[in-house]
Amino acid sequence: MSNETATAYPGVAALVHKHLGKVPFTASKHSTDVVLHVAPDHALRPRLRSLPGVRYVEGDLDARYAEHRIDVTALDFPDDSFDALLCNHVLEHVPDDRLAMRELRRVLRPGGWAIL
Repeated sequence: MSNETATAYPGVAALVHKHLGKVPFTASKHSTDVVLHVAPDHALRPRLRSLPGVRYVEGDLDARYAEHRIDVTALDFPDDSFDALLCNHVLEHVPDDRLAMRELRRVLRPGGWAIL
């Protein structure tokens, strides 16, 4: 990661980007792990898209910024859809963050992990 990227995306995004190669993808029972990235940021998006054995799904409330328009309080995905969730710098903007967290948990597969 360049110094410019680290400066533009401090905190969780920079930490995840730095250690992404150590994240336990493909540890699920499925041949391909499915990752939901809510409000995807420019620092992590290319890295997640390029990971082997990972199907990357991105969504944002504003459809201009991601492939899917999603509302974290009413996710249009079946239960247990994702092996991993990345949703940083989002919940503080959601009026009913508890509902959003219930929805994120609903779509996370048993044994999955999330960074919120």
